[in-house]
Amino acid sequence: MLSEYDLAALTNRLQIPLVAQDVLKGREKLDDEMQVCLHEILSNFQPDSALLAIAISARKIAAHFQHLDANMVIMKMECDRFIAEYAELWLRNAQARPIDNNLVFETLINLPEDLEVLSDSLLIAADLLQNRSKAASKLCEILAMQAQNHAIIAEKFAEIMETEKESRNKINAANDDMRIPHPVIIRATYTDNIIPFPARTRKTAA
Repeated sequence: MLSEYDLAALTNRLQIPLVAQDVLKGREKLDDEMQVCLHEILSNFQPDSALLAIAISARKIAAHFQHLDANMVIMKMECDRFIAEYAELWLRNAQARPIDNNLVFETLINLPEDLEVLSDSLLIAADLLQNRSKAASKLCEILAMQAQNHAIIAEKFAEIMETEKESRNKINAANDDMRIPHPVIIRATYTDNIIPFPARTRKTAA
């Protein structure tokens, strides 16, 4: 189970959720330059890092506005699930700890669908917040667009993983028949691809 310390460390590492929090608190303006910057940073993430950055950010938005609509509560619950499913594996990789390739496959194979669900939830949130907070609504739109883009990338990656798993199974089956051990590992890349957020002046919270 992910600890509060690990979640804080992950949030700090990804940076995007901190920007989202500053926008919600009014400490950061979501001007054109910031919007471009968010798109640029998120587009350079690997899909797994993008999902976590977007999910943690979306969770902050949902928690901030959960009193407005049941859809916000639902989005918060979905984000909690995504964070629980992906964060520990991501942190193990970032810390260079051993990772079971089968666990990587079983987790990342669902990444495209989870990104699409996240994108849909954020679009609903963007619509709900349009008359409540323009900045929060626009933030949801940015996150939704990036989630959708990464879903396409993740789908291609999942296809490669599936093909490699099938190849491994065929080779293992052939080796079993020949009684020759020949271990094959799925080359599932789980990359800690973090692009440092550009230095910016942060206002001290009141």
